[in-house]
Amino acid sequence: MIIEDVAEGEVVAVMFVESEVGHDQQSARKYFEQVAKRLRPRVDEYRGRGLNPLFSLVVITNAPRKLASYVRARGREISEKIGFDLTEGFTLFIVPVLFAKEIIPAIFVRAMGATARLAST
Repeated sequence: MIIEDVAEGEVVAVMFVESEVGHDQQSARKYFEQVAKRLRPRVDEYRGRGLNPLFSLVVITNAPRKLASYVRARGREISEKIGFDLTEGFTLFIVPVLFAKEIIPAIFVRAMGATARLAST
């Protein structure tokens, strides 16, 4: 799912929501390779239109520790493949499926409010 935050007619933030639940990828590496293949063209499309929104990624998963550990170890490499910087808690949110219903609204507010936080610094 792609969610856009539009202010004064311009896209200022884009959130990609992925669900890894039920898609046994066998490894975090394979999962993030597939994510990069899906997201990189979208990121390039936004930039090709002259837009430079703040991108964020939300991953709903059964294996949050596995994915979070992989991102901590290989974050720079994943960021380069996807096309934007992944920072846990700011542009990357790994959400355990058991808590998704309760957590997702707060993540939306935090991720979409990131542009305001950046503008005030």
